[in-house]
Amino acid sequence: MRWMRVLRRASWLLALAAGVPAMLVTLHTMVTVPGGWNAVLSGAVSWASAPVLLNLAAVLGWLLWAWALYEVGAAAVDRMRLLRRTRPALPPRAQSRVAALTGTAVLLLDAITRFTSGAGSPATPTAVTTVDTGLAGQSIGDNAARLPQDSVSPSVVDESLDTDGQSAGVEVRGGWLPTSTATAIAAAAAGLWLARRRRYVPRTPGARYADEPFTLPAGVLAVRRAVHAAATDDDAAPWAVLASAPVVATAGATPHGPLLLADLPRDGLGLVGPGAAAAARAALVAATAARWPVAGVANDLTALLGGSAATNVADLLTAIVAPDLATALTLAASRAAIGPLLLLATSPPPGPTADRLTTLVARAGLTAVLLGGWPAGTTWHVDTDGTTRTHPVGAAPVARLGVLDPATTGDILATLAAAHDRPANGQAGVGRPASAPNSLTSDNVIPHERDGASRLLRLQVLGRPSLQRSYPDGSWGEVHLGRAAARQILVYLAAHRDGATTDQLKEVLWPDVASSSARNRFNTTISHLRLALADAAGGTVLQHTIDQATPGETRHWLDPDHIHVDLWQFQDAWARAGTAIDPHTCRQALIDAVDAYHGELAEACRYEWAEPLREELLARAVDAYAHLADLEFDHDAALRLLQQAIRYSPHAEHLYQQAMKRHAAAGNPDGVRRALATLAARLGDVHQQPDPTTIALADTLLAKLAERR
Repeated sequence: MRWMRVLRRASWLLALAAGVPAMLVTLHTMVTVPGGWNAVLSGAVSWASAPVLLNLAAVLGWLLWAWALYEVGAAAVDRMRLLRRTRPALPPRAQSRVAALTGTAVLLLDAITRFTSGAGSPATPTAVTTVDTGLAGQSIGDNAARLPQDSVSPSVVDESLDTDGQSAGVEVRGGWLPTSTATAIAAAAAGLWLARRRRYVPRTPGARYADEPFTLPAGVLAVRRAVHAAATDDDAAPWAVLASAPVVATAGATPHGPLLLADLPRDGLGLVGPGAAAAARAALVAATAARWPVAGVANDLTALLGGSAATNVADLLTAIVAPDLATALTLAASRAAIGPLLLLATSPPPGPTADRLTTLVARAGLTAVLLGGWPAGTTWHVDTDGTTRTHPVGAAPVARLGVLDPATTGDILATLAAAHDRPANGQAGVGRPASAPNSLTSDNVIPHERDGASRLLRLQVLGRPSLQRSYPDGSWGEVHLGRAAARQILVYLAAHRDGATTDQLKEVLWPDVASSSARNRFNTTISHLRLALADAAGGTVLQHTIDQATPGETRHWLDPDHIHVDLWQFQDAWARAGTAIDPHTCRQALIDAVDAYHGELAEACRYEWAEPLREELLARAVDAYAHLADLEFDHDAALRLLQQAIRYSPHAEHLYQQAMKRHAAAGNPDGVRRALATLAARLGDVHQQPDPTTIALADTLLAKLAERR
């Protein structure tokens, strides 16, 4: 029996001596540091990244293994010398070393399991490209603009599929979408704002703005809100997320990863079940987001989408909308030979058309999604949530397909059509006018600030929101509100000078939360904010009363006697410029306006409600700078003003044209070239090129300068 115990101990020590090195070698082979240790030492790879930490743990494991091996050997030699039978198998010191080594081995094994299974590594972005628009060393525009509403964190993209399919996509209004498709829709919305900024032409003070403000359709806002909710970071990334970037056309998700449109059954896919129509709509959206050409029958698209949405499909430059399936097949045959194409139609009955469809779908590049059973190919049964099984209904789900209702599909298709096929004037052909009680036209702005008022609080909402209080010694200090919702209420009330009701604020803060829960949250937040402002100002800053227009509703507003807001200063100055009679008064008002403008409204904050007003304020700031530049006789002073305008709107092509004209007037051909090169670099960051008219203007100016010499 004693020899058996000795044999077991010897086996255990042998396994420890040989097994630990094997495990450490395996860890070193499986987990490599990207770029090697030189990348870590140079700062290209973070010391806190999972591969670096695991390799450092492996080094520690080797040291502990060598130490424990030495202790075991020393204990064995000591036992052989003393031959003490009553002595423990290992001395206490050696036991502690072996215990430490065993614990390290267990932790390393757990780390390997987590790393290889993906639990310890961030998801890799596959459907969205974030581009840094910074341009160092150029003379015009050295800061990239930001549009936080459309910024998407790379951590959003995760096409792994849990058993319920939740992690591979996002729940949206009217259905469910794969994450990559939802991200592409959010990027397309960013492309719309980029197009509007790029094509914007400054206007003079007092001009009417009948086409503004503007907002995206509700369905697109809901998709983007879902994408943002899935993001792990609260701060916005640089806003140049491109609708034109490569997007993978994802139809859904499987237990093994994303299900691409191109991976659908090659012999054609028929959809049946209560979710069939919704899945077909989502497939159409995925193809459009990825810029696939689509082909269909007019009556089928109208029945599936509704009249307006079907019109949006017909407006796509790459769409084929035919009066019948036979014609659609004829038109799609040549297009399918060029590249991928989605055919969406009702499954045809047996006959020549069905035979021709069978022949056509066998060709590479054509993906056919048919409503109804498809005997010549594959048929899937789709539930209302997108869960898909083989037909007749199988036991286990095959995949989860994206599903959408007609209203959300119409909103998304309109946005994608406008983003992909932008009108020449840059004004997006989608959206609806947004209610703007605080529009910057002189008819709507009523100055609230009173002469001689003592304001102890200073609120900045143009740029990063900041609230400061004054002290008796004349200094100013930051007021920390502690709650993100309280800060958003403060910014919203600053943007809506005449106040907002409780229901309006709840809808802004928690649009997808039940009314009772939202009211409880709101009551807690508004009470905290009211007390914090009163404590900082020594008086009531956040006023409230019963709304006369809606009995039973409470209206909240900021008291202008106790708080100074830079947005109000900007609005009032712009209103004065629009009503000024003499040029000197107008010029001074414009100077006051640009002095108050520190950046976009609520910069780096994802406030959807702020988007239309943010764009309107930016446009008015560009107007002010451009008009001041027009009033300047000195070319250098005018160029400094244009440079500041470009800093806030680095893709506005008209500003670069003005700058080139000023350089040419000053006799500076290098300035003309630098302005054009800066514009090309900025647009190159977002995969676009200067307009031919801008290039022609530069050529004309340079030719005239050359003639003068």
